Amino acid sequence: MKGNNLEDFQYEIIEIVDVSDNYVDVRFLALVKGFKYVYMARVEEEEADKVVKIYVSEHLRFCHQIPTFHLTEERVGSLRGLWELDPEGMPLYLLCSD
Repeated sequence: MKGNNLEDFQYEIIEIVDVSDNYVDVRFLALVKGFKYVYMARVEEEEADKVVKIYVSEHLRFCHQIPTFHLTEERVGSLRGLWELDPEGMPLYLLCSD
């Protein structure tokens, strides 16, 4: 695998929930349908709001820090509590993918 071949990698958007000396607790986020930069906690069958530990030995899994805005104002009552990502901080690969 060549380092410049971005198609060989899979990117996930996460929320960092907690940090300790040994691990980072993260929650996986999913793109909200109909929006380009708005994300919510990924809802899986029985595991809504699931938090996953990523240990120090796996910290190379993190590659970008994207500025976010926690949405507090309602827009048709549906966006309160969701995350809007700053497109200027997003990797080009994520902006161009579906």
